[in-house]
Amino acid sequence: MNMNNTELKEILFQGLSPGKWGYGFKRISVEMPQEIKKMQKMQYTFTSVGFKSEKGEYFIGLRMNVDQRSPIKFRKCVESTNVIQSWVEMLQEYIQDYKMKFIENSAPNATYRII
Repeated sequence: MNMNNTELKEILFQGLSPGKWGYGFKRISVEMPQEIKKMQKMQYTFTSVGFKSEKGEYFIGLRMNVDQRSPIKFRKCVESTNVIQSWVEMLQEYIQDYKMKFIENSAPNATYRII
C-alpha cells in the first residue's frame, strides 16, 4: 500500500475533531522488512496509533504487540513530521531497547497496512 504522508496522518488522527482528544479511530499495522524478520525470527508485530492530547498536541505512537503490557513509543507530530521516518526512529529504538540485531538502512523498507 502506498500512501503519502498527509493520507497517513489523516488515517491516524481520524475522529479527532476540534475539541476532542484521545486516540484516533484507525490503527496502522507496521511490519518489519523481511530481511530483519528472517534474521531475528521476529515474533513481534507493531501497530501505529494517532493520539491528541488535551492541549491539542498530536502524537504518532508505535506499539510493540507483545502482550497486555505492550510498550508504546510516541513522537510529536507537527505539520512537517514524516510519519514513516517517525516509525523508523521508533523501530530503531525498539531494536536497541530489546537488543535486536539490525541491518542498516532496512527499517525504511517497512511495510504498513490499515487495520
